[in-house]
Amino acid sequence: MNVGWRHDVFVAPGITIGKGTVVGARSSVYKNLPANKVCIGNPAKIIRERLSEKQ
Repeated sequence: MNVGWRHDVFVAPGITIGKGTVVGARSSVYKNLPANKVCIGNPAKIIRERLSEKQ
């Protein structure tokens, strides 16, 4: 699993977080998150896309 989450993150049961996605501190994830994104907030929202390894 290549996902990063920071301090005090809540992920609802059954939620999938895509490979390479980072979830910010104290965020709450209630919806599936796609790969290679940066997400923060309550509920977590995508704020930007991470660079792929090829870039």
